[in-house]
Amino acid sequence: MEAVAKIIRQANMSKVLDFGCGTGRHTVYLANIGFEVYGFDWSKAAIGRTRLELAKHGLGANLRVWDMNETPLPYPDSFFDAVIAVAVFHHTYIEKIEHIASEIERITRSGGILYAEVPTYEEAIRLKLEGSKSEEVEPGTFLPLEGDEAGIPHHHFKRDELLRLLPNFTRLNIEERNEHLCLTATRN
Repeated sequence: MEAVAKIIRQANMSKVLDFGCGTGRHTVYLANIGFEVYGFDWSKAAIGRTRLELAKHGLGANLRVWDMNETPLPYPDSFFDAVIAVAVFHHTYIEKIEHIASEIERITRSGGILYAEVPTYEEAIRLKLEGSKSEEVEPGTFLPLEGDEAGIPHHHFKRDELLRLLPNFTRLNIEERNEHLCLTATRN
């Protein structure tokens, strides 16, 4: 996250969305280094924990409970300088992912930064070979049949698929780390 924050800061940007902020690890980090941070998550409990963590450090952020599958997202066009989406928008079906990508484009200003991390298709293959019980319900989307995430779809991306999903972003960098594609791009 340090490298992404550095890119955002060097571009003199300040308003950042932590897309699917969970318990606030990135929200707290970004607020602590001076960004105006917004965040949402579907879990009231996660938002509550984020608020507590922010308060513990004397920080603030604009947080809300929201399900990413509910589009449009509750932000105006071109509202954010940067959107951070770490291991979030793959937790649904491809049709919804396409809508979410369109919404990310809509809420990111021209010249704004997107950082997204999504699991690779290779990870899905490895998990299957290791005996993970899941069903491929559409190409690249697996539904775990057991464990903490049973019943929650997981879409696993190929590099070209991720890039096609975001046609109005110009790739600055894309790399694979820990079976995740990590994309940094700028909004055209």
